[in-house]
Amino acid sequence: MLWRALRARVPEGSYQNGTSVTAVEPGAAGAVVATAAGRQRFDLAVGADGYRSLIRRHVSPESGPAPAGYAIWRGSYPERLLAASTIQMLYE
Repeated sequence: MLWRALRARVPEGSYQNGTSVTAVEPGAAGAVVATAAGRQRFDLAVGADGYRSLIRRHVSPESGPAPAGYAIWRGSYPERLLAASTIQMLYE
């Protein structure tokens, strides 16, 4: 749901599927994102890149991955089992 909500707000031609980011360099006017194809400046970089996050080190340099202490992992809880009010809240 989060990915769909973010993706819906990105214009066609601005989203690059299947591109691995090798570095992110923050700056006063956005971020420079490096890939195998080169470097490009963006107004915003969203760090949804998992436990080996390239973004995390810029947002919170002291933090790192830690066990969550629960058994439900991302994507393993079927949306159809959520209450309708919860689903509605996520789409607002």
